Amino acid sequence: MRNPRPWEGYKDLLEVYSRQPIVVFAGAGATLADRTRRSEELPYGVGTWFQLLDKIVEASKDETLQRLYARERARTGEPWDLADWISRQVDGGQSGTGGRPTRFQELIINVVRGPRDKQGRHRNLPVTGTDKRPIKQLPSPFLRASPTMNAIVAFCGRLAAVTGARFGDASYLGFRVEPNQRVRALVTPNFDPYLEAAASRKYKRDLLKPVAAVDSTAGNLRQIPVFHVHGYVPFADLAEPGLRRSMVLTKSDYEREQKSADAYSPTLGPQVHLMRHYPTLFIGFSFSDQWIEKILQIIHHEGRRFDDPAETTRRRFAIVKGEEFSGRLDHLRDDLGVVPVVVKRFSEVPEVLGGLYEDALERDLRGRPMSFEDETSEPREEVSDKRRRRRHQYTAEQSWTILREMRDGKLLTTPPEGVEHWLS
Repeated sequence: MRNPRPWEGYKDLLEVYSRQPIVVFAGAGATLADRTRRSEELPYGVGTWFQLLDKIVEASKDETLQRLYARERARTGEPWDLADWISRQVDGGQSGTGGRPTRFQELIINVVRGPRDKQGRHRNLPVTGTDKRPIKQLPSPFLRASPTMNAIVAFCGRLAAVTGARFGDASYLGFRVEPNQRVRALVTPNFDPYLEAAASRKYKRDLLKPVAAVDSTAGNLRQIPVFHVHGYVPFADLAEPGLRRSMVLTKSDYEREQKSADAYSPTLGPQVHLMRHYPTLFIGFSFSDQWIEKILQIIHHEGRRFDDPAETTRRRFAIVKGEEFSGRLDHLRDDLGVVPVVVKRFSEVPEVLGGLYEDALERDLRGRPMSFEDETSEPREEVSDKRRRRRHQYTAEQSWTILREMRDGKLLTTPPEGVEHWLS
């Protein structure tokens, strides 16, 4: 294990993560494109709260709205207040009828899915395949442009078997990936299914299961639930274009959901339960959402009020950029009970997740490599004792590299140009 890691707060996070399952809270920054990458990759995704609202107004193609919006944005401090204003301009205070989305909600759907190409597929969430067997995966350029999203998905997986080993002059290895037992769930205020679609692109299976309403299907034990606490925009359905429950975006939406005493509230229920009972790691979260901060304050003071000695094992952590949180670190620790894991650059977030994954796995392995059975299909006449004995061994570092670099259930053994690969 490579110690010490350079990040403040990392050691405490590792101690907690090594002992019990955690919950990952993925904010808007979790799926942002890296601004240092090629410009043609940047249009993917929706960005931050304000960037989402900017794109909604742009997508309206209403020049009057765009002109008024520029003035309103300059004097509005909170995104939910600005969303209220846009909703009034677009919908005139009218709500959707018959389960159909409002015009405002339709604009959100279109922005999340992205513009259509010549084949009618959405840029962010294209549906390929056939009508009978649609394929719903994140575009590879989107995944390449979002290293934090790629790392979060890799963090949620674990290698289980080699499924497509090719020897000689073949160019890839295939792997079966199962959920990382240390990740109990993901929580996100984001509307998009980008994380779930990225997992499908990387591992060729539905590793992450979106949950956005009481009537969402439960998934199975081979999936990690992703609780979309503010609503959910699915891939474009082949039969109907609707929403998965109403959005929580405007100020009135927030007030309605936060005051709800309903035990089945898709907004409050998952957040309160998971943050009370599991350590939580915030990634890509700015802590500018006053509604979630209020929840954190309540949960933090609950533990202090009852002087619960187990509170030290239910701590909350956040990977934050030190420069952006200058002067706010004490607020995170003292008022919200959140331990900052401080990085210097946004690009270090995947390094933190990779280090955490490797360090904990090395503790589990106790110096031994991981060993996987080869499940490669072979003609019956070629199956032999040698076939049954074939196994593959990888270190913790190699395991993380495989999970990070996989696409479509495979790892290329011939690396792309300019990429140094560890396989020999």
